[in-house]
Amino acid sequence: MHKLGIKGGVNAAAYHAGFTYTDIQLKNSFLWAFHAGLFHDTHLKGNFSLQPELLFSLKGTKEKLSYSYRDDSGQEQFQKEEGNDLFYMIEIPIYFKLNLPIKENGKFIAGIGPYFGWGFSIGRILEDFFKDNGSIFSFDSGLAGFIGYEFRNRYSLSLAYEHGFTNIYRKSEYDERFYTRTLSLSLGYKFLAPNNKTPYREKGKKTVRRL
Repeated sequence: MHKLGIKGGVNAAAYHAGFTYTDIQLKNSFLWAFHAGLFHDTHLKGNFSLQPELLFSLKGTKEKLSYSYRDDSGQEQFQKEEGNDLFYMIEIPIYFKLNLPIKENGKFIAGIGPYFGWGFSIGRILEDFFKDNGSIFSFDSGLAGFIGYEFRNRYSLSLAYEHGFTNIYRKSEYDERFYTRTLSLSLGYKFLAPNNKTPYREKGKKTVRRL
């Protein structure tokens, strides 16, 4: 049984960052963003299915940056900046999914699996510091998982978390290490194919199979 669906919702995105250069301090906090896209739910066996997704997603973080440098006269100067780092992504999560009925018209759903993402546009407010010190890598990957509730085999509400394992920053003299962390709340809707109609109907006290 195959079901195509759409989903969308909000992201709370941030970076887990690290430096080897001790004069730089970077604090990251969650940035509110969004995601939207398609998913395809394919039944495997029993209560299990496979659900790949194709999503447009906005990732990033709120940054507070403090660093020191020496000016032309050799005096040490301190600089503080803050802004948003935005990373627009096309993502493909692939979930191994559990579908556990808990009511007549509802079920608990949960999934886990890898995700892969490719960035195609970047907006960086802290450009004065970062423009000469590195660049964002366009590929991201990691582990994703979600839990949720599905109603009438069509409507769903789910909470997902993505834990990035790929350093998305490169070519830097400070050896920055930025890993994405994203929490998402989604609403989903499945389109039922013609062959997914209920195979039985009631006629009196007898159960008649549809042809």
